[in-house]
Amino acid sequence: MTTTSTILIVDDQITMRESLEGVLSNQGYHLAFAEDGPEALRKAATLKPDVILLDVMMPGMDGFEVCQRFRADPKLAEVPIIMLTALNDRDSRLAGIKAGADDFLSKPFDTLELRLRLKTITKLNRYRRLHTEQAKFEWIVEKITEAFLILNQKGEIVYANPHSRFFLNLPTYTDAPIKKTFVELAQSAFKCQPADDWTNWLSSDTHSTSRYLVRSEQPNTPKLFLRVDMVEMDSGGEEHYLIHLRDVTETLFLRSPGNQSDTVRKTPFWHKFGLFKKKTQEHELD
Repeated sequence: MTTTSTILIVDDQITMRESLEGVLSNQGYHLAFAEDGPEALRKAATLKPDVILLDVMMPGMDGFEVCQRFRADPKLAEVPIIMLTALNDRDSRLAGIKAGADDFLSKPFDTLELRLRLKTITKLNRYRRLHTEQAKFEWIVEKITEAFLILNQKGEIVYANPHSRFFLNLPTYTDAPIKKTFVELAQSAFKCQPADDWTNWLSSDTHSTSRYLVRSEQPNTPKLFLRVDMVEMDSGGEEHYLIHLRDVTETLFLRSPGNQSDTVRKTPFWHKFGLFKKKTQEHELD
């Protein structure tokens, strides 16, 4: 999904607002307008713009004061502000920097320069937001006790939290790239069940299928059943699938034939996995 950056244009002169609209209306932005400081503060609080183009010379509350008010608001303090000014003297620019302006454009402005500056700022904003959201996500999944992975479209692992690394026998803390795909790693330690449901498992037609990774009990390792759930992501980047590995060993053991009531025992849940057959046969002999 394409994200459109919002630009708030603040200028008391209607001719300047119309001029900026003509320059930017076909550049893929959502444009909003305010004709004075109070209106700019109200609209910015609602819109949370990506960039503010702010005229300096306005009656009542001038651009310097408006800029200071933006910087005093925690929700708007980080929004980039470009001041549009006909004042080219050093003192005016220093006043703008002191008020919190990020950049300046002199009137009359160069159309190409304005477009390039806005394109650079909005790209940096988008990258910063994605980077921040990714950092938040990774912090959360590092702390929780569930196992999560992120795969690209080829099924290669882009990210794996510590719990998923434990299940897949990967080093817990390392930035080294993971060369094998998720399925290759899973098959080296588990049986992928039901086998038919793992064929073309990344196809959009099979996302809702319940899949399991099954590890039989060994002398040095207990039996383990992991349910594998997948959600397709829409990040627009390398990340494409979110994988959740959930340990359901205890739950499924309680559903095994030897641990069920007569009514529940009629449903051979694990027969398709070839498990618990011995217990079923012993029960039938009884």
